[in-house]
Amino acid sequence: NQAGLCNVMTQLCKPDGPNLPPASVDLCFFCDTWHHISSRIDYLKNLRRSLRPNGRVVIVDLFKDRTIPFGPRPSERLHQDEIAAELKEAGFSVRLNTDLLPYQYLVEGRY
Repeated sequence: NQAGLCNVMTQLCKPDGPNLPPASVDLCFFCDTWHHISSRIDYLKNLRRSLRPNGRVVIVDLFKDRTIPFGPRPSERLHQDEIAAELKEAGFSVRLNTDLLPYQYLVEGRY
């Protein structure tokens, strides 16, 4: 790729499923897009099959309860606890970081 990284691959996935091969991914990263996925728990369960052992899902999204000068309206955003609960329901252990970024939180799910 252009950055010279041989272990990074980008994949455009559909909102209804990741369509990734089984046990093919170490890390899936979502930034400010998670609220666009309609059946998120099913999506996570499908995504879990694509993760290698100890694989991770990292979701960075905008705070729902803070005034932010850009992005979707607060009514369209998801609270970090909601995403953490979805990850847990899909079988992931969860780590939450709300101090890393000024407008966004980070939720990590590990399988």
